[in-house]
Amino acid sequence: MLVIGHRGARGEAPENTLAGFLHARTVGVKDFELDVRLSADGIPVVIHDDNTRRTTAVTGDVAALTAAKLAALDARQGTPGWREPVGIPSLESVLVSCRECDSWQLEVKSDGPQRIRALAHAMAAVVDRLGLRERVTFTSLDVPTLDIIAGELPGFRHAYVAEFAEPPALQTSRAFASSLLVINWQLVSQSLVDEAHAAGLPVSVWTVNDLKVADQLLRIGVDSIITDYPTAMLAHLAMRRRLAAAG
Repeated sequence: MLVIGHRGARGEAPENTLAGFLHARTVGVKDFELDVRLSADGIPVVIHDDNTRRTTAVTGDVAALTAAKLAALDARQGTPGWREPVGIPSLESVLVSCRECDSWQLEVKSDGPQRIRALAHAMAAVVDRLGLRERVTFTSLDVPTLDIIAGELPGFRHAYVAEFAEPPALQTSRAFASSLLVINWQLVSQSLVDEAHAAGLPVSVWTVNDLKVADQLLRIGVDSIITDYPTAMLAHLAMRRRLAAAG
C-alpha cells in the first residue's frame, strides 16, 4: 500500500510549503497530494484555503494576491517549532523541487468558472513543461470544477474526490472517466474496493492518520493512503511487511 504525503506532510511540517515537501522526501515519501489555486497574476499556487489567514496569520484573498506576494508571506502558522519562515509556493516550484517523485494528486479548489479554466490551462502548461503528465492526476471535490477540468484537459488524468456518500463515489468517478477513486476513509468498504478494482480504478483513501485504520485498509486491498504523518505511517507499514515476511 502506497503512502501519500497530505499537503506535503501536514502533521510534521508547514502544510503545502516547499519545506514540507522536502521534509517528506527526506523520510522516503515519493508520492504527494496538494491543493492548487490561481493567484491574482494567473499563476498556480499551492494553498488549501481561499484566504491566507489560517496558515500565515495575515488576512488576504488568494485570488487578490500575486504569486510573489504569497511567496513573501510566512506560512508556518499552526506548526509549532518550525524555525525558518516558509512562503506559499507556486505549483511549479514544488514540482521542480521534487521532480523525481513518482506521483502527484493536484486537488483543484473551487472558484469561478473562468478562473478554473485559466487555472486548468496554467497547471497543464507547468506539468507539460516539466514532462510530468504521466505522473499527475488533477482532482476535485467539486463536481462542477471537475467537469471543467475534464472538459478543458482531455489528455490529462483526472479524478473525483469523494467526501460524502452523495453523489455516489464510484458512479461519479465512472461518469467522469476518472483514473482513480479518491475517497474519504470513512466511506470505504471491502465491496467498494472490489467494485472499484473490477472497474479498473485504484483506490486512494484520505486522510488516514490512525495506524489501526491503516491496517484495516491494508487488509481490504486499498492501493494508497493519504496521511498527515508519513514518517510514522511508513515506519508502521515497513514493520507490517517485516512481520509478514517472518511468517
